[in-house]
Amino acid sequence: MDNIRKKSNLVIEEVVKDQLSLKGRVMLLYDDGNGWKLHWNDSNVIVNNGRRCFAHLLGGDSNYSAKRIALGLGGHDGDPINGIIAPSITDTSLENGQFSKDIQTKEYSPSGQETTITFGIVLEKEEGNGSGIMPYTEAGLIARNGYLIARETFPALTKTPTRRIGVYWSIVF
Repeated sequence: MDNIRKKSNLVIEEVVKDQLSLKGRVMLLYDDGNGWKLHWNDSNVIVNNGRRCFAHLLGGDSNYSAKRIALGLGGHDGDPINGIIAPSITDTSLENGQFSKDIQTKEYSPSGQETTITFGIVLEKEEGNGSGIMPYTEAGLIARNGYLIARETFPALTKTPTRRIGVYWSIVF
């Protein structure tokens, strides 16, 4: 019986992998006092631990829910503008995490279907500046238990004491 159950679970897992495609998108905005401007809007990588988080969430374990968004200085080959290195499904953390903030907004869409969730944070002028300026080049969506759910890399977005940054992370089912 156990062999049949194991084979059955493998078949179900393969069907789910073939049919369920998790997608994510990250939008980065900045405001220098003249209104919000778009810096980056692109798909991200939902990492292996992110898939684990979704499975546990379906089982009712809230320790795997999204808790914060982190920013870092990694994800490039030394050139933070043109040398971006794409994240990998096997990533377990940011390469060089520097700042994280608890999720401030959560929105489900589209109305009536609710197959997308968007998490958001805003770094205010006094937040995330390090010792003056921070050229952020990577972001991560982090679970309550510390697992990396998804990661994105992008051309440097400089955070200064005169700039606010908005990060909006969507997961589409």
